[in-house]
Amino acid sequence: MTLPAQMSAKEYRAGKKPILHPTKRAKLCVGLPFPPSANELHRPRTAREKDLAAKNGRKLRGQARTERYNTWRNAAGWQLNKHHLHLIPGPFSITIAYGLKNRKRGSDLDNRIKAVLDILQEHQAIENDRLCEGIIAHWDEEVEGCWVNILPTKATSEKWEMAG
Repeated sequence: MTLPAQMSAKEYRAGKKPILHPTKRAKLCVGLPFPPSANELHRPRTAREKDLAAKNGRKLRGQARTERYNTWRNAAGWQLNKHHLHLIPGPFSITIAYGLKNRKRGSDLDNRIKAVLDILQEHQAIENDRLCEGIIAHWDEEVEGCWVNILPTKATSEKWEMAG
């Protein structure tokens, strides 16, 4: 069975369903809500949060997630859970198409990649985002939210063929 090179957002909206299970040329195609910018993912902890933690004998480290990021993570997580994902082990490459309608003036394309990779790792679609060997990101007027295509790299595909 061969898979299409890529599925467009138009095909997806028309009802064509992506193949979401591993095969010899495994790949994942999924639509997600439009992600927040990397600049909008975290905020400094407030003095009140630190004081409350100290009263309970804990020390808060780092920054807290913003409400916008938590809302997006929840929506994206539900979307990923609907697809019953299978892990793509090892190195992979990813293509992310962002909806042009969501683009704000001065919005950087690369600032939106982190949230997508992190949610894919959290929901075990990918083993680890540091294994990403290639990224293609672009604006697309036909996409609502963002559209993600993940392909294992050649080394990973060969491992699957040897195991299968």
